[in-house]
Parts: sequence; C-alpha cells; structure tokens
Amino acid sequence: RIISSLPSALFQASNAAAKRAAERGLPSPHCLEMLVEQLEFHKSVSKMGSMLISAHLAHITTDKDIASGCGPKFEAVSTYLRLLSEMMSHQSGVICGDQMNTWIGLLRDPAIVRTNVVTPHIANVLVAYMTHIVRIRWEDVWDQNHSYASLIEASWDDEEEYEEWLGNLRSKATQLFRSIGATEPEISVTVVHSKLRNLMAAHSNGEPRDHLNTENNELTVKSTACCEFE
Repeated sequence: RIISSLPSALFQASNAAAKRAAERGLPSPHCLEMLVEQLEFHKSVSKMGSMLISAHLAHITTDKDIASGCGPKFEAVSTYLRLLSEMMSHQSGVICGDQMNTWIGLLRDPAIVRTNVVTPHIANVLVAYMTHIVRIRWEDVWDQNHSYASLIEASWDDEEEYEEWLGNLRSKATQLFRSIGATEPEISVTVVHSKLRNLMAAHSNGEPRDHLNTENNELTVKSTACCEFE
C-alpha cells in the first residue's frame, strides 16, 4: 500500500513546492534556493524509500504477480523504483548515497533480476553514480565558484566529511558497477561507452587546462580534466 501511494503523494508535494516557488517569484521549483530549502526533505524521502525496499526484498522475490513481470503489483513496484531512480538525478550526491545498498541488494538477488523489474532503471542508476563519484574541488565551494556551492555546503559540513563520504561511495560503487555489468552487460557497455566518448570529446587534450602547474604549465590533480577522468 505504501509503495503504491508514495509516488502520487510525492507528486502532490512537488506541485506544492512549485506553487511556493511561484509565490516567491522564483524561476523554478528546481532552482538552487529551492533545492537547498528542500534538501532535508529529499534526503529523508530517499532514505526512507530505499529502506522500504531493502527491508522487503523477500516480498518482491516471493510474490508470483511480481515474478510474472506483469499485473498491478509488478506495475506498483516498477513505478516505485522509477521514482527512486529519478530522485538520483538530484544535484546533491547524498541522495544517491542513501540508495546505494538498496540497488546493490536488488541486483544481487537473481530472483529479482529475472523479473525485469529493475532493468528499466539501470541506466539512470549507472549515470547518477558515475556523475557523483567525480570529486568536487572544495576550493570552488569555498570561493562560491561552483554552480551548486550552497547546496554542497548544505549537504556536507566540510571537506573532510565530503572526502569520507566520497571514499565510501566509490568503494560501494565498485560493487554496484560489478553487479550491473554481470546482470545487464548491454546497458552497462552502452552507458559507459557514452560517458567515455563524452569525456574524450571534452577533455582528451586536457581542456579546459585549468589549475596548471606554475613551473611547467602541466595539468595537476586539481585540473578539471584530471578530476573528470579520475
């Protein structure tokens, strides 16, 4: 019942946020000010939503309707997972981090993988984690040069907390990527190939050649190209 009703409830909450933004003269409910204001709500929803799935994996694997790949229960779970995967496009990486164990658990369960209930969301999940494992230069946040500086400051207390979070995310992402590659190799190859092609097009010659070594004019670990390829 919760899985069936939560997407519509969040749709209503989104409409309410859009109304508040309009009343305040903000350009969009997705503008930076609104993202910062709603961060705690989005974090709570993401964490609660993923824990709900993780705590009831057995119900998904043993339900005949879900296993059949059709019917109202299958559609309800599929819609719910689509909601979770779409939330991962949020500009704050903490939203992704809260869902990591859930997606690993789903992909490790052969009974769930066979239902195809996860397959339509794999590309979104993979793209989201590939985006957020790229290190943020914290001096850009300090200097307010990052386009989402205030959101990043609301997401982590300081650089030390961010670095600890990033290390944990990268460690778990390795497990997730391995599971995706094993269960959905075609999707995995397609998404990774697209990402690498875009990286090569944008940074193969070191562009934009920023944060250079002052002695030899070479790239450093803080250069955008190095951060992206890392």
